Amino acid sequence: MSPTEDTTYLLTATDAANFTATAMVQVEVDRPVQAVIVAFEATPSTGDIGDPITLSWQVENASGGVEISSPQGVLHTSTDLIGTTTVRVGETTTFTLRALSAGGDAEGTATVTILPSAPYVLDFRATPDPVARGAPLVLSWSTLGATSIEVRQGANVLATTADAAGAVTYSTSASTPDSTPFSLVVSNANGTRTATASATAIDAPRIVTFGANFETFTGSATVTITWATQNATSLSLTRSGVLVPAFPGTPSGTFSTFVSRTTLFELRASNPAATAARVLFIAETTGEIEPNDTPATAVQTIAAGGQVVGQIASPVDQDWYAIAVPPGGSILAETTDGAGSCALDTVVELYVRDAGAMNATLLASDDDSGPGPCSRIDPAVVDAAKDLPGGGRTYYVVVKSKGVPGPYTLSVAPRPASCGNGIREVLAGEQCDGTPGCDAMCRRVFTPAGTMTAFGSQTFTNSIQTPTEEDLYRIDVPAGGAWLVARTYAPSAPNCAADTVLELFDRNFVRVATNDQSGADDCSSLHPSVDGAALNLIGGRPYYLAVTEAGRDGVIAAYQLALSLLPKDVCGNGVVEGTETCDDGGVVAGDGCSVTCTYPGANESEPNDTSAAADAVTGGFGRGTLASPTDVDWFVYSISPANAGNSLRIRGRGPSGSCRVEQGAADTAFELWGDDGMGGLTRIAADRDSGADERCSDIDPVFEAGASLLASGSYFIRVSGDGGSTGPYLFEVAEIAPACGNGIREPTEQCDDGGVTAGDGCNATCALEITGTSSVTPAVFQGPIAFQGYATYQLDAIAANSAIAVTTAPIGGGQCNIETGVQLLDGTGAPVGPFYQGGPNGSTCGQIPAFDPGVSNLAAGTYYLLVFNLGPAQAGVTTTITRF
Repeated sequence: MSPTEDTTYLLTATDAANFTATAMVQVEVDRPVQAVIVAFEATPSTGDIGDPITLSWQVENASGGVEISSPQGVLHTSTDLIGTTTVRVGETTTFTLRALSAGGDAEGTATVTILPSAPYVLDFRATPDPVARGAPLVLSWSTLGATSIEVRQGANVLATTADAAGAVTYSTSASTPDSTPFSLVVSNANGTRTATASATAIDAPRIVTFGANFETFTGSATVTITWATQNATSLSLTRSGVLVPAFPGTPSGTFSTFVSRTTLFELRASNPAATAARVLFIAETTGEIEPNDTPATAVQTIAAGGQVVGQIASPVDQDWYAIAVPPGGSILAETTDGAGSCALDTVVELYVRDAGAMNATLLASDDDSGPGPCSRIDPAVVDAAKDLPGGGRTYYVVVKSKGVPGPYTLSVAPRPASCGNGIREVLAGEQCDGTPGCDAMCRRVFTPAGTMTAFGSQTFTNSIQTPTEEDLYRIDVPAGGAWLVARTYAPSAPNCAADTVLELFDRNFVRVATNDQSGADDCSSLHPSVDGAALNLIGGRPYYLAVTEAGRDGVIAAYQLALSLLPKDVCGNGVVEGTETCDDGGVVAGDGCSVTCTYPGANESEPNDTSAAADAVTGGFGRGTLASPTDVDWFVYSISPANAGNSLRIRGRGPSGSCRVEQGAADTAFELWGDDGMGGLTRIAADRDSGADERCSDIDPVFEAGASLLASGSYFIRVSGDGGSTGPYLFEVAEIAPACGNGIREPTEQCDDGGVTAGDGCNATCALEITGTSSVTPAVFQGPIAFQGYATYQLDAIAANSAIAVTTAPIGGGQCNIETGVQLLDGTGAPVGPFYQGGPNGSTCGQIPAFDPGVSNLAAGTYYLLVFNLGPAQAGVTTTITRF
């Protein structure tokens, strides 16, 4: 037992005569004690940008240790109750110390005031050092307090930026001097500082020759290997992946060894900057053994690789050869005529069969990549032929012809994983091989463009300065794991004026997720609801997120990367998990997803594809799933007699309770149906894409008159997929009571602009505010109109059977750069004719054409003209009204 509070236990023992004895013991439970901060100080408390600041602390009862953070995130953690750490900052900063305890945390703060001063360079370096001539050199920097940064090579400016941290690539060449200096010049209004870095350039190692006195043999033989190299400080030779200990390692020479089976030799020439590698395949030649036309009868004599002379005996004949592959290795297979050319038109296929499996699975196939009509499966080109698991699997190379019998020679080389062979072998732990920024151990060498280490959200600002640039961000996942959300914007949220690509890699740089254009416009988005388990990151491991320009053929002047690390299995993290049926990223009641991450109301009950089978809307919400492109769902909602005259708003949401594209929501279309007065139904309102993300629907009575001022009774909601869209959906039904300021013009109101602010065209009692009055023709009004506001012009003494025409234009004339709409009202404020938006030939200036039927044959009296501004605020709009 595990008591959670002080407990007294009583033991009673009874014998056969029913005599008893008792004993008592009391267990006191140690209760967690709240943490206490004895001291937390920053020394010095005032300094210049970049000065070392010592943060010291003393705490008690902090069984969970301490955590020091700034507005930029967590800076330091420790289990020491007394300790110090040193930081540097570029602006006045308040640091927060949290002492952690199960009995309650404690918090304290210390502030450092930074005086106006020159910026500080935290780090400036050139990597790799040394660098091979012709290889790229990465110049990376980290600064504090700089408003302008220049990276220079002599007088040549390589980059100009305001980014506090970043990197730029410098391309070395054959003429790059032995020592190449670089400078970083950082400035702000208070001064300039310069830091320097340099790298030593040396010539890359080169293998001039690597060959043998023969490449094929029968039985056994002594092979003599010859080589010559340049610029190498060390040489090694491996034999089928095993280091040859007797190899002399001289820059050039010969070496003899005995071979009795197909052998793969690899020569590696290295110096501190790079490694060169060449492979030599010495193949044992054998003959085909029939029958070998199935996996069960595959010839085993080239299991270690080699060369076999075979014959396609008939148009349907096929020859199978079993190959053993070391884990992480690759297979190269090629057909020839034995002399480097080819006469028989072959097809070569690669298969795998797992241990205990009955059938072999096709991995790759090739027709004419070899010499002439012959075939070649090359792991440098064919991904399916490299980085093979090996183990208990058997691999097969199959030779077929294109319908004509004939002889062939098959060469097969199973190659072990090897850093420097130009093939990235992930199973061998390689992060790269033969690409820029790859070290001699086949590990990526780079400076992160940014790092995220804790739960929460961070935004990074950067740029793509060259078409091939790749910005890599490191994500250190907290213990227990996290969900990742990543979005790009350009130049900043919420806009997108560039085309980005996001790629997520695990710690071995295996790509686990990618996205091009799921964000705003051409920007990118990764979200767990779409990418699923790929964004369920394992705790305690690093991940890497790459941002590139799509196509890698352009630059991006500025972009933002917004990252969020969300704790798992928590209601409100925006990811539907476990027993949750929704998660909209919050725990606010009444927003369509409850505080326990469950949907309100009941789900649809199929069949409900007719109004007669409609499901009742409960709790103000309806939900269901469009199972097919033709599926429709019907719901019924009732307005009581006491609420007659109310309006209905039907707002769509996604399956999480929000309407994000990432949530996989159906792209819905809504229709509202009411009584047609003859015992049937008629459609009174509809909407497709007015809701969030232009996917969810929104029937708003402000814009859909059919959903406003409704009589009591039953109303039916029909849900379908826009364009045949399928998936789950949720919608909310709200009744809107008559009131000034609700955006709906009720019978007692002249106007209703959705507010009760005076001076915007409609006053606090929903009466029109007259901007100008005229009884002459043409009437010309000029003046500013606020964003989404309107001007009201009173037209007196309109004669019976008159018509009017209206034009709007910028003051002073010229091309229309404003967006307006116009509406004629009668003396009570009731609309006369339609709402007119836009003019001829695509013009955005609203107008009413002359003698338009909607505003002709007017009754005598006073009228009002509303001019709406549908775009940004306008300094001046000319409105011309002509009577006929």
